[in-house]
Amino acid sequence: MKCTILDWSDRPQPLSSEMQGAAYGTRTSLIFNHLQDDGDGAALHRHPYAETFVIRRGQVMFTDGQTNTVARAGQIVIVAPHVPHAFRAIGGEPVEMLDIHDNGRFVTEWLSSPPNPFHEKDQ
Repeated sequence: MKCTILDWSDRPQPLSSEMQGAAYGTRTSLIFNHLQDDGDGAALHRHPYAETFVIRRGQVMFTDGQTNTVARAGQIVIVAPHVPHAFRAIGGEPVEMLDIHDNGRFVTEWLSSPPNPFHEKDQ
């Protein structure tokens, strides 16, 4: 069987890294996100492909710029292609999250940097 094993066991823990799958012949890319403090996350952006978030630890607030949604450890968030989204850690504990990009390379259109795209009234 032909397969590739990437050994990341020597990387600092908690793991915070990324892998673009095209380099390994796959159409999936991964981001291992560790968000240490409340407010850590990504500004409003979108991709021309779906992105799936697996929340492994903590709480994350997602927004599409209009509505906020909270996801917790054990939940999965799926964002359709071309949908604007941002996320940030909340709840006072670190977040561990796996971001799965349905593409061999990251293609990101940044729609905002601060100011904050979150609507505080929806928390």
